[in-house]
Amino acid sequence: VEKPRTGPYKQGWYELDPYQISDGNSDIIKGRVWLTLLLQDNDLTRSLSALALTSYKKVPGIGPRRIKVGNACEYALGQGEGVEGVAQLAILKVKVKFGTAQKGIEKALVATAEREGIPRDELEEMSVPSYGLDEIGIRREQFGEFTAELHVTSIHKNEISWIKPDGKQQKSVPKQVKDDCAEELKELKAAAKDIQKLLPAQRDRIEQLFIQEKTWAFKVWGERYFDHPLVGYIARKLIWNINGQSVIYAGESFVNAEGISVTDIGDDSAVSLWHPIESSTDEIVAWRTFLEEREIC
Repeated sequence: VEKPRTGPYKQGWYELDPYQISDGNSDIIKGRVWLTLLLQDNDLTRSLSALALTSYKKVPGIGPRRIKVGNACEYALGQGEGVEGVAQLAILKVKVKFGTAQKGIEKALVATAEREGIPRDELEEMSVPSYGLDEIGIRREQFGEFTAELHVTSIHKNEISWIKPDGKQQKSVPKQVKDDCAEELKELKAAAKDIQKLLPAQRDRIEQLFIQEKTWAFKVWGERYFDHPLVGYIARKLIWNINGQSVIYAGESFVNAEGISVTDIGDDSAVSLWHPIESSTDEIVAWRTFLEEREIC
């Protein structure tokens, strides 16, 4: 669907742009989108997200290619079982900006929250998939004699390395893995792409938490942010307020801007996102120096 038409096509008296989706084709595509609800499949869910993006893509001088196809994708993502659809909606929420699409995304998220019995404002943070990561930003997978290690290296990038039976590493995919584990390899690469899309979306969502004045008990925050294998990659690089003290995680413990460990933290301690707008100039300068010296970004 994302490719242009191979030849001219008229809809009535009007010749469509090569990237426009005709009325007939859009009806067929919508029907297929609705049928995906009968097949709960992660690959299909990713395809729905990609189809929504290309459907909302603007054609110069015309507007979005076909809004009703994108809307159908949002509906299907909101109706599907599990958390994968919510993850894809979170990506669309960041990438698609115009009003109609945003309303559809919100409607789909509300429908999902109602179906799952979860408050709407907690749905996105409770439904972030880990994509098989078993440590913060790391996934290990066995492929015969080889071990694949997926490492998140930045918000926008991750890489997969391969460990041979002798413990040495290689970056290219071993031939044995390509031949004997094609489906498993495909799933790993798909997860890597999803992580690359979802992390920026989660970063943008977390940035809004200060505006929402969101607060958690430390135990709940730990489960949803600090210890989450994917979101934890972001959360551990941020400054948080815990019991009114601004702290950051320094590898072994929480410390303040002077690098002094903060230990008076319990399961019920109040956690919120720190923001310089509520801080003194001295505290802002202290944190800026702390982050620069440790090259945290």
